[in-house]
Amino acid sequence: MKQFILSICLLLAISYPTIARDPSQTMLMNYLARVSDKRALLSNETFYRTMFQSFRNDHPRQYQAPDNETTHYQIFQNRLKEAVENNIESNLTFTVGLNKFSDWKPKDLQILRGNRPPASAVRTNYGMVAFSRTPRGRGSKKYNNQTPVIPPATFDYTTEVSKLNTSVSIIRPVRDQGYCGSCYAFAIITLFEAQYAFHFGQAVNMSDQQIVDCSTGDYGCVGGYFDTSFAYVQSYAWYLDSATDYPYKAVASTCSAKKTGGWSVDTSVYRHLTPGNASAMQEALLAFGPLWVSLYVGSDCSGTPKSKCPVDSNAASRIMHAFQSYTGGIFKIDGCVTSADNNNHAMVIVGYGHDPNLGLDYWKLRNSWSSGWGEDGYVRIQRGVNMCNVESDAFFIAKPAS
Repeated sequence: MKQFILSICLLLAISYPTIARDPSQTMLMNYLARVSDKRALLSNETFYRTMFQSFRNDHPRQYQAPDNETTHYQIFQNRLKEAVENNIESNLTFTVGLNKFSDWKPKDLQILRGNRPPASAVRTNYGMVAFSRTPRGRGSKKYNNQTPVIPPATFDYTTEVSKLNTSVSIIRPVRDQGYCGSCYAFAIITLFEAQYAFHFGQAVNMSDQQIVDCSTGDYGCVGGYFDTSFAYVQSYAWYLDSATDYPYKAVASTCSAKKTGGWSVDTSVYRHLTPGNASAMQEALLAFGPLWVSLYVGSDCSGTPKSKCPVDSNAASRIMHAFQSYTGGIFKIDGCVTSADNNNHAMVIVGYGHDPNLGLDYWKLRNSWSSGWGEDGYVRIQRGVNMCNVESDAFFIAKPAS
């Protein structure tokens, strides 16, 4: 699609909200809180075995053979070791921990990345003129240039409600794409759901599976694009089925859209923002709603020719495991790619802010790896420096001016 070091005790330099932990992560945090010599755990086989058994109880697996179980144990052991080392460090801006991915093979983690950035992509802006600073304030109904306003120091759509109905939250609960590279679909559905809350004052759960199955310009569970997903919704008369009528299955199937029991999102337009312009992204976020973005979250380059790996293979693996195991703080890591052609995951920017303890500005992004990942399904990524290309490929949706 278009690092890791596990944390158990909160580092004093890192501040983040109370979040729901994976049960195995909670056990690890409690374990580390009781021991004085954490480095001794790094060579304690009993510790690794005990934690692995607890992990398997929390995340039942059917490993295909004893050697397969050994392989997964070794992977888990590596993640756990990195976690303990991370807990010992004191100069990091983010933490990592155990979650359902902690025993996944690199090739399986690759499945979670489903953004397919077109080679030498030339983006088009469907139905929009040039973006000119902040229009009507948060969640504008129309694309219409107005006098710029000073943005607030911090903003978060997860705490915002519809102006038409204050009982309706703009952002729906975090979902789980499962073993399917459908992040692009979850991301664009999040934008359409937010737009529906803005314009109609209703909280709706639209079908992610409909995009996976029916958007012919995308690739189902092996990736997709914003542009083609948007074009599909337009071609289907702006209608999206409900997630109840067309439930998510984490596998691409024959299109079964019904046009019953869902919602018409009405004529919409989108814009692709100028790459690297964090200020324009901030303004668009406030004016029009959440932003669909693609970014680079690491990759498995094992067995790949050096020329085909977007960064050094060790850096690619380090970034992949760090992001996979992120538990909190501000994601800031060395070695990320600088070309948007290498972006491989799609998420949604829902807010931004500044962490005074770390002295870092950040974006808040909604992922689709369940609420058990990250900060209740969200991640904060350093803002203003195009960290891992988060500011290279951003889209917003709006209504056309009357």
